[in-house]
Amino acid sequence: MRSPDAPLPTDLGPIGLEHRLRIRALRMSWIKDLVQAVAFTAAGIWAIYNFWYRERYLPRTIDANVVVKSTLEKLGEKDGIVALRLSMVAENHGAAPARVLGMSRWALGARVGTAPARNVVQPGVGGELKLGDFVELDQTLETKGELFYNTLEVDEPFDNKSNVTIRPNGYVNEEHVLYVRRADYAFVSATTAVAWLPAALPAPKDCYTLGRRADGVVRIVVNPNQTRGNCRLSTSSGDASLSLW
Repeated sequence: MRSPDAPLPTDLGPIGLEHRLRIRALRMSWIKDLVQAVAFTAAGIWAIYNFWYRERYLPRTIDANVVVKSTLEKLGEKDGIVALRLSMVAENHGAAPARVLGMSRWALGARVGTAPARNVVQPGVGGELKLGDFVELDQTLETKGELFYNTLEVDEPFDNKSNVTIRPNGYVNEEHVLYVRRADYAFVSATTAVAWLPAALPAPKDCYTLGRRADGVVRIVVNPNQTRGNCRLSTSSGDASLSLW
């Protein structure tokens, strides 16, 4: 019988070795689980941060940049009627999505008169320079522009449920065919315009309305009666012209 004061044996044999190996394996399993938990948590935090950064923070701190290009080309002619194709492509060169409020299109034709222009303001020679536009000599025939085409579309429903956007490096395009009489105009010029704002910004419905320019063109503008400070609107346009002679 072992005395109570006798020291414990240090060699536990195979049973003690197996016990130590199990403890070591258990510790490694705990460490592995802890590392995996930390990795999964970090991955989740990174995914949430990345989503918030790209979809919430970044669009509010960077801007979209919509560039509009227009082309006008002759498709054919019959009995003095000319078919013209007006094409437009709007590209977003910015880093944030662009929210499209609407698009406008208009075309003007130039009629050539039979007499030179009469409003000639000659510059003062020999004196000091004065601000302004001056014409020393102008014997060219007078031209008069006439608006013969103006259409527009509103793409924003203002319902906070859906909208039309142009993603970064994305684009939208369209084309329309116009018919004019060759004898009516010497040449025509056409413009396509896109009214837009960064998609992350709010678009209050009462901020926007339709306005008419002095030449008769109707397009989307900021409501002049609206005084709130977040009524933001950008308009990008592209011009093209074509001679009918």
